Amino acid sequence: MIFALATAFAACKPRENGSTPQAAPEDRRILGAAAPFPAAPLEFDLLHGSMAARRTAGWSTLAKILAPTPLRYRDDTIPLWQTWLDQREFEVLFTRLYEDLGKEGRAARRPFAADAIERVMKEHADAAIPGWDEERFTKRLGQIKQREDVQGLSGRGVTLFSPELVRHYLENYRDVIACVPKLKTLAPDADPPSPSVFTPCFAKEFPLNAAAIKTNWIVATETKGVARFATDPAALAAAWSSGEWTKKTEGGDAKPTPAEIYTLRMASGATFRLAGIHVITKELRDWMWVTAWWADDPNEDFGADRPASLTADERTSPAWAHYKMCAVSAYGEGDPDPGASYASTHPSLAAALRSTSERAGLYTLCSNPYIERGRGNARTNCIGCHQHAGAEVDTDEIYADETKYPDHARSKQRRNFPGDYLWSFSNDPDYFAQTMRNKSAELDSYDAD
Repeated sequence: MIFALATAFAACKPRENGSTPQAAPEDRRILGAAAPFPAAPLEFDLLHGSMAARRTAGWSTLAKILAPTPLRYRDDTIPLWQTWLDQREFEVLFTRLYEDLGKEGRAARRPFAADAIERVMKEHADAAIPGWDEERFTKRLGQIKQREDVQGLSGRGVTLFSPELVRHYLENYRDVIACVPKLKTLAPDADPPSPSVFTPCFAKEFPLNAAAIKTNWIVATETKGVARFATDPAALAAAWSSGEWTKKTEGGDAKPTPAEIYTLRMASGATFRLAGIHVITKELRDWMWVTAWWADDPNEDFGADRPASLTADERTSPAWAHYKMCAVSAYGEGDPDPGASYASTHPSLAAALRSTSERAGLYTLCSNPYIERGRGNARTNCIGCHQHAGAEVDTDEIYADETKYPDHARSKQRRNFPGDYLWSFSNDPDYFAQTMRNKSAELDSYDAD
C-alpha cells in the first residue's frame, strides 16, 4: 500500500485559514497573473495497479508545479504554484464581480459572464484597485535582492489555488450558495445528480486543470530549527501503532540552508522554511494526490527514486532535491506488491512500501508528518478524509470515530461529494462557499435597504 506522507490538508482540513496573505497588491503585480496548471489526463487503471506508475506521476506533478515561471516586472522566475491565488484574493474577485452585477443582477442571481470573470482576474493581477500606490510598488521592487526575496513574493499563504479552480467556483457561485443550507440533511449515500456529476453543489465537476496546494512553513530564526522525521520501516511501524508522527530526538532539530530547504523572505524580513507541501489535481475524477516533505536523509526510502530532472533546470532551487514524496490515486491499493518494482534498484524504498503494505490492508496509506498532525493522522490516505469535504463533518470526528469512519477514514463511504473533495468548500467563514454566502448576503441586505 502506498504510504509516504500525504495530507488531508492538515488533519484533513486546514487548521490555519487563508488570513495570512499570499501576496500584497504590489507583490501580485510583480508576480503577474496566476499561471495555469498544465494538466494532462491520467490513466486510472495504470496508476491504481502500479505503485511505480503512481510514483512516476507524483514526481511529474511536482515537476509541473515547480516549473520556473517568469515574473512580470523583474528578470527572474518563481515556481508556478507560487503564482496561484489564495482565499483572500478569491474574496476580492467574487466581491467585485457581484458588485458589478448591479442591484437587478444581484436580485436575479445572474451568472457571471465569462468575459467579466477574465476582466476582473486581469485587473486583479494588474493591481488595478482603488488607492493604488505606485510609490509603494517601486519601494517593493527595491527590496527584492536575493533569491529568497523573490520566493517571498508569494508570501506564506497556507492554501493556494490554480486560476482554473478559482474560475470554476466563480462560474458556479449560484449553485454553491443555494447548496450550502442543504448540506446538513444530505445523506452520504444519497444519489448524485447524475452519472457524470457526483457533486450536488456545482453544475459540473471541476475541470481537468483545477489544482490546489497546501503548505506548511516554519519560521527560520537563529534558534528555531526544523523537526526531523524518519520514514524507514521501523519509524513507519511506530507511526502506525500510535497514529502520530514522532520526531527524531538525537541531534535535535535541523538548521538547513536555503540550498537545502525551500526558503522565502517576506517584505518584513521574516524568513520561513517549507517543511511540507501537498498538491491535488483533477487529472483523475477523484483527483490525484501528491505530497512532499523535507527530510534530512532525502535520498532514502520515499526520496530514493527522485528523478534528477526535478532540479535539472538551473532556475529551479536545488533545495527540492531534499524532499521525499508519495502519491495517491484511489481509496484502494491495486498493486499486490508495491515494493516489487524497487527491490533491486531502491531497496530502502521497497522496504518502506512493503512495511506500510503489511499494515494498510486493502486501502492506500499516505501521511505527511509536517501536515498530518494529531492523533490518527499518521494512518490516513488523503482521499478518504477529503471525500467528506463540504458535508458538515468535523474532521477531528473523522479520525476519532472508528465505527462511523472505519478503516482509519481511508475507505470510500460516499456516493455524493458536495465539495468535490475540496475543503475550500467548507462552511467555515474563511473559505470559499461561506465567503460567497456572506458577501452576497451583505450586498443583498444593502440593496434591500
